[in-house]
Amino acid sequence: WTYSVSNAGNIGLSNVNVSDDQGVVVNYVSGDTDTDGILDTTETWIYEGTGTAVAGDYSNIGTVTGDYTDDLGNSETVADDDPSDY
Repeated sequence: WTYSVSNAGNIGLSNVNVSDDQGVVVNYVSGDTDTDGILDTTETWIYEGTGTAVAGDYSNIGTVTGDYTDDLGNSETVADDDPSDY
């Protein structure tokens, strides 16, 4: 499986984590063009997970979380998910 993660906000995100609710182990592959560990608004990070596709119906939910700190020092964790099926 391939997971594409982009940042539609207006501030970079740190501690980006991608997971899959079906137990697929997801690993970062590429996309951090300036190698600073921050998902910038101009970047798309690619993650991949491997597993065995099953016969019949299948569904999963990919989830991403990331942290930011604004100019006033306020920190927050943001999250989004994306369901998929075949």
